[in-house]
Amino acid sequence: MRTLWCWSLVSLTACAPPAFEPGFLFGASVAGFQVDPGCPTLSAEKCEDQNSDWYQWVTSGDQLQDLAKDITFEPLSHGPGFAELYPQDLDRAKADLGLNALRLSIEWSRVFPTATDGLTGDALKAAANPDALAYYHAQFAALKAHGMTPLVTLNHYTLPLWLHDGVACHKDLSTCTKRGWLDRTRAVTEAARYAGFVAKEFASEVDLWATENEPFALVLPGYLLPSADRVNPPGLSLKFTEAQQVIVALIEAHAAMYDAVKANDPTASVGLVYAMAPVTPKDPSNRLDVRAAQNLFYLYNTAFLDGVAKGLVDADLDGVPDDATPRGDLVGRMDWLGVNYYTRISIAGTGSPTFPTFSKLTPSTPPACRLGKTTRQAWSR
Repeated sequence: MRTLWCWSLVSLTACAPPAFEPGFLFGASVAGFQVDPGCPTLSAEKCEDQNSDWYQWVTSGDQLQDLAKDITFEPLSHGPGFAELYPQDLDRAKADLGLNALRLSIEWSRVFPTATDGLTGDALKAAANPDALAYYHAQFAALKAHGMTPLVTLNHYTLPLWLHDGVACHKDLSTCTKRGWLDRTRAVTEAARYAGFVAKEFASEVDLWATENEPFALVLPGYLLPSADRVNPPGLSLKFTEAQQVIVALIEAHAAMYDAVKANDPTASVGLVYAMAPVTPKDPSNRLDVRAAQNLFYLYNTAFLDGVAKGLVDADLDGVPDDATPRGDLVGRMDWLGVNYYTRISIAGTGSPTFPTFSKLTPSTPPACRLGKTTRQAWSR
């Protein structure tokens, strides 16, 4: 198995010029919604993707006052303006940092601002926003001109508003009608439809695709423990059953998007990016601490990856796959795995789970996290 490494550094120190082996990708990573807004001259309508659940989320402060302590609702005009300034950013990436790769995302709701249910062929093409397609073609052309390889994330958290009304679901999950990943069949089907379309559209420009970014980092602050560190839409607390359902939907969506990309670009390399964290017992000599560390490592890291890499789904998160036989619609759909590393976790355990409705494996004391200074992405295939 060949391994490709890409490092995203928070800080760089003076050092001798590195000597990378041929094919080594030295790059940085961005996400569309996080960097596109804030254009100096483009109108907000052109600069921002205003059809996503995240756009709605951060511009609905009047409806989300219960989250005001956790969300700043800072104007998107304060963003870095990558949607307009990317030529300058790529100049700096190449000339100042010596990068030869960039991981970036295509925003699903930029490409399809309206629902795509049941659309195929010419009808699907007609539903795509031509300005958005031109925008991404221009970005990929600029990367090529700079000698930089793109790695494109298909779903970096955001969902189209026609699929997920995060504000309505935050207010009342029982009555909201656009429930995102909780509408499992629709979400998985439409994610695959979108992935297949963009894979075909950009086949000559993109060879490396990531289906999802840090899926568990969507579940934790979206359905379990929103906090000042992060609140993903719909920003719900302790929704254990829903969190389990979203995890399964994201596992199935990865496989469906993988198949869709391969169907439209058979030579593409497709994987997933996951934020992993090592977990250690607070007291290595305490058997409860050791067991708690093992359980949390499984919940945080292994359970999801077993689904996408091995086809083994543990829907109730009890540590045992629902079926010992790998699911045929999931297994064998991972060309590489991207690892993001931010933090280490230390955990102490007691004799009973904290959230047994979510998983009997949940540890009993809040974990202590230690943030690292670098984010490393390793792609293996």
